[in-house]
Amino acid sequence: LYEYLKPSIILWDDIESHFNPLLLGKVIAWFSSIPSQVVVTTHNLDVAKDIAKDGKCIAVDIDKDGVLIAEEIQDLEEYLKLGLDPRAVIRSGKSKAINR
Repeated sequence: LYEYLKPSIILWDDIESHFNPLLLGKVIAWFSSIPSQVVVTTHNLDVAKDIAKDGKCIAVDIDKDGVLIAEEIQDLEEYLKLGLDPRAVIRSGKSKAINR
């Protein structure tokens, strides 16, 4: 379908759902070989880390007042090495110090 339509953007929600891990890895690798912009959502930090190797990782959440928070995670790998969940850090408002 992609080869036929050649879309300029691909939106894929919850990419890890219903995928064999081997096939998921191949799909993630395929993203870097196509000219389209790819926007992927996931709840899985390992999947986010694999995707972020070739692109940006943006954490999105809603604060206690219902306001949307969206912040680019500069180095997801660093968060994971420190044992931090970037989603929780963004909710706490302390992500600016870590992203520097």
